[in-house]
Amino acid sequence: MVSTAGTPKNFTYLVIGGGIAGVSVAAELAAAGESTVLLEQESQLAYHTTGRSAAIFLETYGSRIFRLLTHYSRDFYLNSLRDDPPLIAPRGAIFVARDSGLAKLRKLHDEVAQLTDSVRWLSAEDLRREFPALREDWVAGALEPDAKDIDVHALHQSYLRRFRRGGGHVVCSSPVLALRREADIWVVQTPQGVYRAKTLVNCAGAWADEIACLAGLTPLGITPLKRSAILARVDLEMAAWPYIGDVEESFYFKPSKQGLLISPCDETPEPASDVTADEMDVAIAADRFETALRGKVISVQARWAGLRSFAPDRNPVIGFDPRCDGFFWLAGQGGYGIQTAPAMAELAAALLRQARLPAFMDRNEIGLEEISPTRLCGANSAKELCHVS
Repeated sequence: MVSTAGTPKNFTYLVIGGGIAGVSVAAELAAAGESTVLLEQESQLAYHTTGRSAAIFLETYGSRIFRLLTHYSRDFYLNSLRDDPPLIAPRGAIFVARDSGLAKLRKLHDEVAQLTDSVRWLSAEDLRREFPALREDWVAGALEPDAKDIDVHALHQSYLRRFRRGGGHVVCSSPVLALRREADIWVVQTPQGVYRAKTLVNCAGAWADEIACLAGLTPLGITPLKRSAILARVDLEMAAWPYIGDVEESFYFKPSKQGLLISPCDETPEPASDVTADEMDVAIAADRFETALRGKVISVQARWAGLRSFAPDRNPVIGFDPRCDGFFWLAGQGGYGIQTAPAMAELAAALLRQARLPAFMDRNEIGLEEISPTRLCGANSAKELCHVS
């Protein structure tokens, strides 16, 4: 647990959530000289989704907006190669398709080829030659050779160090018990005491809508979806293989030094909680591997699950809530929060500070209306009365 001794109680920004979203935007704010505190409900940071991510830098992954935010984060990750340790390592990735997914794969390939010229189309013959363990019903692939593994722990710690260098304060074991608005100040009650801030930044992940409810706001419909994974020993030598995913999202495989990470790409709605992979999840993951490749799962060394939180349109939610002053959303990152963190934090911090937007926004490829919470507030965007007790 992080000590609260000497922590002040009044700030300009109060960030809720110590995963990658909260730590990265808090670091940007502190680096700009803003008085910022970060509250985490658990006794350690990054306990939930961030700490369970199989993170890989993939420009072929997610909606158009997530792919653009990933692309805009590329320089950050490439520059980290000079760090010790570096945040990324070579991996490569390939999405494969059966006949039923061929049109989807072609669309994905053509769209991503506009972001990066390294993406390559692989025919059935190419697949057989490069990945002979794939079964014959895979008819094409889209190869992204520049995909990278991301060291999630190193990334999170890098942002945390930057936050603390900027004078930021971290308070763990601090679930939000109550929120109220007094004049133009948020008053936040926690087991560690009462904190006050002009602006509240909701980075609570699966709990984001619950935080909104505490603030007296109607939820935006951000839904936590469980995704499970296993770490397995298999009877194939795959250590040098790229990340392999089905374009129709029935599985992905990612080699590691400890074994093969296998996920059935499940999306099961679950209440915000500490989720785990059950026996059925393990069985489905193993079956998806053995159905896709000429191989067997020898043993399962570990299992886990995390909650990927999506807005109804599966795009991120970044911006001030139009219904209540000083309530800012940085939520709905789905399974893309790690790879998009640099661009998303830079954009969110600029919006929070009403500063110049990042240079990548000058390209007009992402409209603020596409990511603003306003799009999810319904036809009536008039301010609601926030709860004041």
